[in-house]
Amino acid sequence: MNLRLFIAVDLSEEQKEQLLELQKRLMQDINGVKWVNATGLHITLKFLGEVENIPEEPWKPLLKAINNFKPFKVSFQGIGAFPSLRKPRVIWSGVNEGKEQLRELSRSIDNVLKEHGFSPEKKEIIPHVTLGRIRKNEKGISLTPVVGKHEEFYTPNSDVNYINLYQSILSPKGASYKSLQKIYFE
Repeated sequence: MNLRLFIAVDLSEEQKEQLLELQKRLMQDINGVKWVNATGLHITLKFLGEVENIPEEPWKPLLKAINNFKPFKVSFQGIGAFPSLRKPRVIWSGVNEGKEQLRELSRSIDNVLKEHGFSPEKKEIIPHVTLGRIRKNEKGISLTPVVGKHEEFYTPNSDVNYINLYQSILSPKGASYKSLQKIYFE
């Protein structure tokens, strides 16, 4: 049986609450967005895709990847969009504190998983939390006028002391996520 997997960093409840408040404010400015619910707020470090023949202990390679990591702090600031503010498909809030640690963690995971047949990322990650996705039939949305209104948005920092191996379960209502294993830093 194939499982759709990804590796992520979880957010604190306080950060989730503040990000949900930001979404409410953004809803007043932007239409045609499918907003991420509280359980979907996380920082993706590596999307593994459809994985078959999962070893009984799939997290063993990840233990090696995080071997040298110590707990660190993460906070969020402002909003952005992929691929651009003028033609957004994904609306996000960027990581402020902890950005370099997340990039290093992502590279480390990539390097270890490459040894197990997973393709490395083509580009360095931009640490962020996805807030919403523009619906496919929406045209002409620009975030350029909205960004300035929310540039002061900021969350307090929270501790990151583990990564989470998730299964993504797709349904007509959208994706839901099941934690398969939390892997703690030493």
